[in-house]
Amino acid sequence: MSQPHRTDAAAQVLDVQPEDLPKALCAFAGMRPAETPEALALVREVLDAVDHAACAGMAGWMLDHIARDWPEPPSPAAPLADGVLELGDRLAACVTARTPAELSAVAAGLGTPRHHIARGVATALDTLAAQERWLEMQTGAPARPLRVWDGTAEALEWNLRDDHIEDLTTALAATEPEQWQQAQQRGVESAVLGAMCTLAGHVLDLAQGPRPPRMDWHHEDGENEGLVARVNVPGGLETLMVRVHPVEAQARVRPFSSGEQRDISEVAPLWPGSSLDLRLWAWEVAWPAPDGELVNYEAQQGSSREAGCWAAGQIVTRILQSPAEVRQPLTNRLLVPRSPSAPGPVEVVDLRMVLEAVYATCASDLDPRHTPDEATQWPMLPHCDSDGLVSLPGNLMDHLGLPWPHTHEKVAQLPVDHPEFATHLASHGFTLTPAAWAYFTGLAAPGDDPLPLRTRHEAAMTAVLALPTTDTAHLTAELGPLPAGMHWAQLLIPFRLKDFLYPTDYEDGESPDDELPPGDGVP
Repeated sequence: MSQPHRTDAAAQVLDVQPEDLPKALCAFAGMRPAETPEALALVREVLDAVDHAACAGMAGWMLDHIARDWPEPPSPAAPLADGVLELGDRLAACVTARTPAELSAVAAGLGTPRHHIARGVATALDTLAAQERWLEMQTGAPARPLRVWDGTAEALEWNLRDDHIEDLTTALAATEPEQWQQAQQRGVESAVLGAMCTLAGHVLDLAQGPRPPRMDWHHEDGENEGLVARVNVPGGLETLMVRVHPVEAQARVRPFSSGEQRDISEVAPLWPGSSLDLRLWAWEVAWPAPDGELVNYEAQQGSSREAGCWAAGQIVTRILQSPAEVRQPLTNRLLVPRSPSAPGPVEVVDLRMVLEAVYATCASDLDPRHTPDEATQWPMLPHCDSDGLVSLPGNLMDHLGLPWPHTHEKVAQLPVDHPEFATHLASHGFTLTPAAWAYFTGLAAPGDDPLPLRTRHEAAMTAVLALPTTDTAHLTAELGPLPAGMHWAQLLIPFRLKDFLYPTDYEDGESPDDELPPGDGVP
């Protein structure tokens, strides 16, 4: 169904009049603002195509497939909405209908980067080489030699190919458009089509995305170009910190097939014109962890400051729609902690997950060849200090993705069997099965002094096996079946965890006991 108001909606988001959208959209995308009449005319054709495209459900990123694979159609595996190919064909027709002189004016007016054109030239040369090979196979006679090399060439030939691409790209700006070679014209067409797909994708995203909340942006300091805003979250203990700041453009880019790195000059426009900001704009949405360090919820880079503000605003909108379900990626803490009785999804950690964390965290302590003097001495308290995690439970929680206590939190000084410890986990939507709780609390049975893993693990598994509800069926349901030749009591031995979690096939007549050092028999 036709959507004739997409460009009007995009203009409203960018706070410009519809007639000013082409230039504003180019600036949003980090391009020159359609400086030439040829560029402005093409952008307007693209906007008209987007307005009347029957492509419900299409997102801006889908058009990236069109630009990346042109002149071939996108891969059938690409998850494209209906109408995307039709819109892509229309955008390509708008570009290929231009004469070389018009293409040159469009590329100059938009500030098309050199490496985008070089990539198009490389693709065109590959296409011509494939056509040459096909002609040879069809006619049995060699085709007219081209200075191209196929993908089976040696590294030296790849370097020569890269030099040829660079020569063709450099010559574009100094050659009359009517004298361009076919690969050169294809390269400019590809780069301009990529720019048009980018602009069309921005229109779709701006028109279809939620309107970002109004945020009070201000400069971080008097001279910094970056912006920062703080957003209050209903029920949240912390405010969201939203930042948009410039970063240097890629110091090196990789436009050629051999993977050779090229200088930053490749990012600059091929044709001269007005100045163009080559920087990227990083944006991030974060809030502080209990130690005060900002932890990003999401962070990416945009093509302009306006694009960064809009993208960050989309994330803020998504957070504010359901803040009680939002977690920090690294700490797994909820943005809005909940009371233990509050409804909401709960993540359950079982005993097998805990034992896998023990193996992953303390693998070196599970080697039976190590002497007691070589074993790590694991304390139970405090859980962390100024240098980070200290205790065995804290390290296991970190591996399990549980929100471990920070230094200034009360639970950082509490044993894991304290009721407030369970309340701390519940406030962030986590709980442990009874067997997993028994293991964690059993770790503390030998005392708070630093002790080797073997001592703590034996105490923890003893506590698990002593649970009133523990029987073979219960353990099998939570841990899975035992490997052949093992029984549950053997899990008290730390280095047997590998045999249990990741069973090894033994030859006939062999046993896991053959790997035990003297004096470490099965209890």
